[in-house]
Amino acid sequence: MGHRRRDGGSDFASSGNNIIADVLQQKRKSAQENITAAQAKQKKRFDLKHAPPPTFSVGDRVLKYNRRRDTRKGDKLEKKYQGPYIIVEVMGKGTYRLTTANGSPVKMLANSRDLKHFTGDGYASPRKATTVDLTSAP
Repeated sequence: MGHRRRDGGSDFASSGNNIIADVLQQKRKSAQENITAAQAKQKKRFDLKHAPPPTFSVGDRVLKYNRRRDTRKGDKLEKKYQGPYIIVEVMGKGTYRLTTANGSPVKMLANSRDLKHFTGDGYASPRKATTVDLTSAP
């Protein structure tokens, strides 16, 4: 026969079950919060990756991605974007006709995925870095 208390209850067993149930409930709540946070993070990444391509208007100043960098060896310090160019015609389906800043037309059409708005923020190219004379002593 099992051991029972005289009053018929088992306080240790019931309090142990309550503690386990509380811990389990806390773990489930924590797991649900982690899942919700992870799903929000994944949605944000997905939305950024699958955003519609930008649209441009005639007269917008844009930079064009330098696709030649993808197929060439070396020149890793070459600029990623060329320009600025000016959009002179919207061809449809995300295709644009460009001219250079001095007005000469660009032969190839440009797709909107290769273009980005030119901000003119004065980005310093690595090739235009100032040189320092290290031979002269201070």
